[in-house]
Amino acid sequence: MPRRINKAGYTEVDKLRQHQRIIIDLGLLASQTMPLEQFLRHAVSQVALALEVSNTKILRYRPVEGDLLLIAGIGWRKGVVGQTTFPINLRSAPGRAFQTAEPVVVVDIRASEEFRPSRSLLEHGIVSLVNVPIVTDKASWGVLEVDHNEQRDFREDTVDFLLAVSRLIASVIQRHQAEEAHRDALAAAALEKQERDLFLAEMQHRVKNYFQMILSMISLEQPKLPTQQGRDIMSKVAERIMAVSLGNDQLSPTRSDQKIAMPAYLRAICTGLASQREEVSVTVRADDISLPAERAVPVGLIVNELVTNSLKYAFQDRSAGSVIVELSAGAGGGRAMLQVKDDGSGIPKDASCGTGTRLLQSLVRQVAGEFEQHSSPEGTTTTIIFIDGEDT
Repeated sequence: MPRRINKAGYTEVDKLRQHQRIIIDLGLLASQTMPLEQFLRHAVSQVALALEVSNTKILRYRPVEGDLLLIAGIGWRKGVVGQTTFPINLRSAPGRAFQTAEPVVVVDIRASEEFRPSRSLLEHGIVSLVNVPIVTDKASWGVLEVDHNEQRDFREDTVDFLLAVSRLIASVIQRHQAEEAHRDALAAAALEKQERDLFLAEMQHRVKNYFQMILSMISLEQPKLPTQQGRDIMSKVAERIMAVSLGNDQLSPTRSDQKIAMPAYLRAICTGLASQREEVSVTVRADDISLPAERAVPVGLIVNELVTNSLKYAFQDRSAGSVIVELSAGAGGGRAMLQVKDDGSGIPKDASCGTGTRLLQSLVRQVAGEFEQHSSPEGTTTTIIFIDGEDT
């Protein structure tokens, strides 16, 4: 910290050197991490020491109130700092410095016809003063003022020193404003994410309730159908709705991309289907692939159709068997491969093309896929190569 120098032998060169040391000290403080209020208190203290004045202060402009608030100062009575305000009109010395962004020097505020002294200045016996603007981003933020209770003719070098200090103060203020804006942006982003997650969770819950209502209505109406064929059709519809519902369950509200993890999704589908034929094992082997919902759900419906068909038709004359569902990445060109294989009796050559087959073809088109199926008395293998959505 700069040392006070006795006035005896105190030359202009000594004064300039002291000013330089003060600027350097404040520059070092400006580079440190500290609360803005603490830095401003250091600044007014150093300025008072350098210029040997009775009072210093920093005034911050308040847009809502339209005034300048004294937020840091030296030499003021208790209760003044943080409470006293000054007008921003041109009859006020700090107000003029703020409005014009130019220094204002008053040799004797008591005798000035140009400026009206504030009550605070008169109560503290202030005679001479200098105001320099504190400018951030080409706009006035506030004012740095030095006051003295004896008449002083503040020279140009004093004004230059105060302008240098005000620029340092402005740089610290701008840094704190940027840090505050960054913190506010992070907080706003966190709040926005939280609100979005809550909204998605609520929507997901509502959609789940809608699926449950539909399935409940189907279960109530299905026994009333007069034919077994009608009841079977209704059962298939329920299974398809369940496959879509399971896809909705896999969506995570915390994921911004809203993708579905396919291994868990396919296992959830196949676990429900496997209960239809306990003597037939259903196995899922899936790479760690996540797909957008608009691709994942059609893939899930494809698996639902193929596994349902295998369980229903492939093992009619067999006491046991297996169905294997495989999903693998790396088919090339941003594509994945889905295979559903069973070791059942195969598809009869005279099997007709029903609504299930047409639905399957429609689902394959939805995922921009290629469909291939081979069947023999040793089993059926269905292969679908489709765009996985990662590169599209």
